[in-house]
Amino acid sequence: MLQSTSRESLGIQLKDNVVIFDEAHNINDAVASIHSVSLDEKSIERAHSQLTRYFQKYQTRLKGSNVTYIKQLLLLLQKLISFLHQSLDSKSSG
Repeated sequence: MLQSTSRESLGIQLKDNVVIFDEAHNINDAVASIHSVSLDEKSIERAHSQLTRYFQKYQTRLKGSNVTYIKQLLLLLQKLISFLHQSLDSKSSG
């Protein structure tokens, strides 16, 4: 009910309708799970590596704004990797 793709596949339209949720205490968890994802360190490292290779290969063909966006993504991925390394190091030494 909460995902538009699920509603569309079932032909459910919410406009001008009242929806009553049984077991409504589970809605917060359902919404959180719809809008969240779990990534491990290896997945983030792989994404960084693949995006780096892509950028190196196509850098001369990319327009300025796309170069900026890719650099921002690479920086974000690198910061996530660094954070995870620090977090894992502090857990193993603690």
